[in-house]
Amino acid sequence: MRRWRWAIQDERGAETVELVAGLPLLFLFVLVGWQLLAVGYTAMVASAAARECARQEAVNRSGLAAAQRVLGAWSPGWTAQPMGRGDARGCWVQVRPPLVPLPFSLHERIQLPPVEVVAWMRWERRW
Repeated sequence: MRRWRWAIQDERGAETVELVAGLPLLFLFVLVGWQLLAVGYTAMVASAAARECARQEAVNRSGLAAAQRVLGAWSPGWTAQPMGRGDARGCWVQVRPPLVPLPFSLHERIQLPPVEVVAWMRWERRW
């Protein structure tokens, strides 16, 4: 009976084992959170690019150049297309979010969908 009582009471090192076992899970949660932040920031940048493109199209200037200035080097695989005729001018912007490198080359197997944003402005006539 004494052997069992000694075995149950002596739990030295249990916290260390639990910490070591939980670190990979914590690391994975940090990487997933980082990826979500990257996708959110991509959506914000794409929205700003679409609005600026639509503003420039509304005053008969190059919307694509404005979208390129806003996007810069954030994402090399972006596309923008001016839309609309008459009083309403707009712009459609598509941006691929960057992938956070995951262990075991998992980021090579993951395909995130692109972020697509459309913005519209009224066309202003210059007198």
